[in-house]
Amino acid sequence: MMKYCMSTILAVALFIFAACSGGDTLKIGVLLPPTNSTSMQGDSERAAIDLAVSDVNKYFASKNSFKRVEAVIKDTQDDPTVIVNDFNELHSAGINMTVASLVSENLNLAQDVIASNNMVVINSDSTSPALSIADNIFRLVPDDNYLSSVMTSLFSSSGIEKIVILYRNDLWGTTLSESITTTFTANSGEVLASIPYDSQTYGIDIREYLIEPINTAITDALVSCDASKIRCCAHKF
Repeated sequence: MMKYCMSTILAVALFIFAACSGGDTLKIGVLLPPTNSTSMQGDSERAAIDLAVSDVNKYFASKNSFKRVEAVIKDTQDDPTVIVNDFNELHSAGINMTVASLVSENLNLAQDVIASNNMVVINSDSTSPALSIADNIFRLVPDDNYLSSVMTSLFSSSGIEKIVILYRNDLWGTTLSESITTTFTANSGEVLASIPYDSQTYGIDIREYLIEPINTAITDALVSCDASKIRCCAHKF
């Protein structure tokens, strides 16, 4: 379902870009994650891009139009330096409209090159409130201030009074942790501890080296609070 929702949004964007283009073929830059721990996401987004391009080109053909769109796909390697180079290469090739799948940290580091090249970017993954600024980047997802409000409401309705926050140590995780701390404490909750984990750590590694600090924070809280009112709020993907 997500693949088809994404492809529909991209198809509309590609159609608008192509309709405004002076030439018959409009090349759109596409920055996707590599084949590693996020490969499932990369695969689904590649499928969404292929479907969107196919749908737009079929539509133009059905209207006897010579206009077409072409996706120029770049592998970001999940590396900020590569991402900046990708944007520069696309700009040098005359491609200034880009669809990207960049996490908040990487999008933030690419902001300067996007602005200096006056590029237009549609990004699918960045939710950090720190990126909610006036620029040429259009994000398809709401920022995490909304998520923080929802989480606080969930904790409150569940009788949760104290939380331990486990967060990814990058722009996304840091700003989400700060936002939840602000909304939760404003609602009379208490954050026992905010514990970061390395942004390149996945799966079982997270649980292994973070068990001790999480246990310590929760054990200390159990002296004065019932276990049913304490939760660990883990931010990870």
